[in-house]
Amino acid sequence: MSKTMEHGHAVSKIVLCNAVEADRQALRLLHGGASNTLLSRTYDEPSARSFLSSVDTIFSDIDGTLTDEGAPMSAECIAALLALAKAGKTVTLVTGRSYDEVAGLMSSLPRALSLHVIYEKGGYEFVRDADGDRTKHLLATQEIEGSAAAVRRVFWQQKATLERRYANVTFGWAGTGQHQSLVSIDAFQGAVPPGYAAMVGSERSALKVKDTQLLARIAYDLAQFLKEYQPAWQVTHLLNGNFELGPKDIAKDEAIRQTERWRRARAVLLLGDGPNDRSMFALRAQGKAAAGLVLHREAALALVSDVDFVSFGRANPYPFFTLLSRVE
Repeated sequence: MSKTMEHGHAVSKIVLCNAVEADRQALRLLHGGASNTLLSRTYDEPSARSFLSSVDTIFSDIDGTLTDEGAPMSAECIAALLALAKAGKTVTLVTGRSYDEVAGLMSSLPRALSLHVIYEKGGYEFVRDADGDRTKHLLATQEIEGSAAAVRRVFWQQKATLERRYANVTFGWAGTGQHQSLVSIDAFQGAVPPGYAAMVGSERSALKVKDTQLLARIAYDLAQFLKEYQPAWQVTHLLNGNFELGPKDIAKDEAIRQTERWRRARAVLLLGDGPNDRSMFALRAQGKAAAGLVLHREAALALVSDVDFVSFGRANPYPFFTLLSRVE
């Protein structure tokens, strides 16, 4: 049986549950709009508080976890990140976004906020600090970049042929379409609208394919496309009509392991919201890390078993941040 603990104003509820009932409890809280609740799946209440208060390093996905898809960071999120920095926590953002999206995001943040961003799932790292802006390769190589350019070119040549397999489906590049080490594609219901690359968040999501069976067909066909043109790559469906085609060797967990922040960390919190974060969540097996899922869609319920904590609502990391830095 689950237990609900009142925890003052800092977090209205910490819900404890065992592994057997975690999915059911998470679904109930998701539909109940439990935006100020943290589900603890593997820690009791004192242990959850103790671990989160000891966290010194955070690695967090961006889209759906900190922001709406493709959207800029809100004033609330910026304030929370500043509070974490003031509390002595280091934050590294880990995203599938491309360089221009990451650079645009970083430029919108206060210069006083020093952040590292691992982008394109671990291909590269962007740093903005007192020494200025700089980028470096993490897992990407010139060979991978050449392969990505080739896959991108062939896919665009084959796009019309692929689209004819479905009724009223079109493909467009995800985000700004500037990925260099992977290929990221959005599947739209109907014609791709003019200027769609400038659309972010719910405006863009509303145009995407929602039918789960159709999305499964698209994922299968993209995998068959890769089998012919780049068999060493894989397809990842990010649950929102967005498909990533990329090398298996580029993954968030391996990129994180290469950072000095990971090596020096004493206690780590890993935050994400979708299948693209599953490899990152696996780092909890290293002993010093716990994983948190920001759950805002039923399709991500399968990830509950991969994490220690769950918060509820799109771009709602605040139950975590409250415990980490006492952000009210």
